[in-house]
Amino acid sequence: MAGSIIVVNASSSPCQVFVSKYSGGNDNWFTLAPGQSDSWARDGWELVAFKSGDANYNDRAGVYVRANSTITYRGLHNISTGAEQPPQKVKFAQQLTMSNGLVADVTIEVGAQA
Repeated sequence: MAGSIIVVNASSSPCQVFVSKYSGGNDNWFTLAPGQSDSWARDGWELVAFKSGDANYNDRAGVYVRANSTITYRGLHNISTGAEQPPQKVKFAQQLTMSNGLVADVTIEVGAQA
């Protein structure tokens, strides 16, 4: 195996993490303390899941990532893969012809400030 998946617990509470074993390895649940990180040797695509709660009821969330990814856990509803791109400015331009024959050029810009 040449790749790995790194999980960082950036929350203020312990989290339980599971990394699937499609490419081999161990798929047990592990506990990461706040501020702790760990790495799993994997190749290809794997599921990284998190859970909280007691043995009878667990809230869970997860992401499907490629090996050589770093996943940052800040809470069940705040998991980032590092693959997110910063917001980009997008420009839409369209020429509209009105029913009365008038032509209007319309440009709309959305997104981050340049």
